[in-house]
Amino acid sequence: MQKVIYSLSGTLLFILLISTQIGVSSCTKEITKQDTVWKSDIIGKHINDSLWGYYPIEGNTSDASGNNHALTLKNGASLSYDIHGNDLSALDFNGYENYASIADGALFPSATAFSVSLTVMPRENRGLFFGKQDYNTGKAASFNVGIDNVINGDVARFSITTNQDQICDQIPANGYLLSNPRVFHPFAWYHVIITFNNGTMKLYINGSLVNSQTIDIHTINHCVNGQFILANWWSGDHNGFNGKMDDIRIYTRTLSDIEVKYLFDKCSINP
Repeated sequence: MQKVIYSLSGTLLFILLISTQIGVSSCTKEITKQDTVWKSDIIGKHINDSLWGYYPIEGNTSDASGNNHALTLKNGASLSYDIHGNDLSALDFNGYENYASIADGALFPSATAFSVSLTVMPRENRGLFFGKQDYNTGKAASFNVGIDNVINGDVARFSITTNQDQICDQIPANGYLLSNPRVFHPFAWYHVIITFNNGTMKLYINGSLVNSQTIDIHTINHCVNGQFILANWWSGDHNGFNGKMDDIRIYTRTLSDIEVKYLFDKCSINP
């Protein structure tokens, strides 16, 4: 916690132990002001703007955004301890049939701009983290983020499907890819954010931009037959994620670089 010193007419006034409580991320924990007041006040005040869904995983999978977009664990997916050792505070997947779904993702309203933020702890480098698709058919897969080690190797990547116009009734033909230049260490925690804004894709790892590109697709086809799926691909080809996941945020806008850094510094991997 920071000691703030004010000088007034030669008299020093000491205000000690200034802290604030901001209801974001595992940011339900107390956050101390470590830099300027405006940063905590301004960014913290607006970090929940256009927040469509927020799943801090604190003994349950409830949507803390207030929008009531339910996250449902499927096929034996469970709650486990998080990076800080808190019980029932992270999602746990076995890398096979386990997954989670957000059915309301079928009605996600933002086609030109969105962001997804989450923390992951892979036990091995394979499996998708998050995407929008029909779990039963593999169709309507407009975008996803994760590790497709069969096609793209052992690095995390963000993919937007090329055949957006027909994707609701087709499986993906190919994808525009952003890859993380480094392989994740098994059992280490990473903060991952993807953003899309009118054709610009960005991939952030641990608060830093690691890759970006502008593509000729400016609108994502948010098919009504595609839900948000966590830790899996589809029932006929699982490509499951073996590991833990926590602090999932979905926005109908693009997060700025400073907001990405704020979420990493204040609300994610760091205690």
